Amino acid sequence: ITGSPKNVVVYRAPSDLAFISATQIGGASCMLDSNGLLLRFDVDPTTLTAENITVNGATKGELWGTGNMRILAISNITVADGATVSVVITSPEGYSITGSPQAAVVYRAPYVGMSYGGGIVAYILSSSNPGYIAGQTHGLIVATEDQSTGAAWGCNGVTIGGTSMTVGSGLANTQAIVNGCSTTGIPARICSDLVLNGYNDWYLPSCYELNTILSNRVTIGVFNSPGNYWSSSESSGSYSADYAWSVRFDSAAIYGNQVAKSTSRRVRAVRSF
Repeated sequence: ITGSPKNVVVYRAPSDLAFISATQIGGASCMLDSNGLLLRFDVDPTTLTAENITVNGATKGELWGTGNMRILAISNITVADGATVSVVITSPEGYSITGSPQAAVVYRAPYVGMSYGGGIVAYILSSSNPGYIAGQTHGLIVATEDQSTGAAWGCNGVTIGGTSMTVGSGLANTQAIVNGCSTTGIPARICSDLVLNGYNDWYLPSCYELNTILSNRVTIGVFNSPGNYWSSSESSGSYSADYAWSVRFDSAAIYGNQVAKSTSRRVRAVRSF
């Protein structure tokens, strides 16, 4: 015999591969960003690589794992907290895939400037602030518009007493003012009575809360012009009956001033999360 051996091309049908689900890992709603996706298949997708995967709504990273599960790292999530990203897989070498795309719910930690909780996140608590919980994200949300462009603090000649300047004290300050003064149309009552975007727990921020909010005003993006804003912090000592703290800001700096309660100032409500 001559001409032996001969090369013969053999074709093999691709194996069926079912993409079953994609589930977030590492995240907690409104607390921590999801940092990975657990991908489940009906069999081991031995030739699957990150190049076969597209994630719409986040940036994909490394892929690892064995068996019928893989973990895909993700970062830079662009969808809202509790929304879904789409995971699309093209058939890896030797496989014909079904079940693609899959949707996965992902979570995000709030950040300054994020639309959230009826307004805009204006401040994130640090370890030095009351209410800080390690491993969780809490802070202040500010309304997107002024509740008044000019209102007197009110309660002229009356000492409310017990208000504070500190971050975390605005709600208690507001409640003390409302309980201690029956005057209508005052900033504390405007905020306390406010129902906005489904939330009714708004209050007038304390002086230091207002400072932190206004220091982030460029990122927050909802303070369109310089102005003077009332805080819920009453002056102390002999000034308490007639003066309270107002915070003024412009393009360069923030200033806190003790101002007569009869003075007209802007009002902007906040709430905690």
